[in-house]
Amino acid sequence: MNEALTEDIAFRRPESLIFLGSRASIHLRAGELTELAVAAEQVLSLTDTPATDTPAAGTVRVERGWAHYWLGAARYE
Repeated sequence: MNEALTEDIAFRRPESLIFLGSRASIHLRAGELTELAVAAEQVLSLTDTPATDTPAAGTVRVERGWAHYWLGAARYE
């Protein structure tokens, strides 16, 4: 799955990031902090070098910001 998500990001399709973000939000709401941290770390690993010259660049930056929030929430709880 990680390979498919990495490929999506390489082709500038933000849907995979939105999917992971949705999954992280569900884990946060359910109190599943370990799974939340895993999803957030996946988002961060997939957005390590975001392209800045594509229409999806804004989505990538926003999801990266949310990933930091989710990791902080998981560590805080």
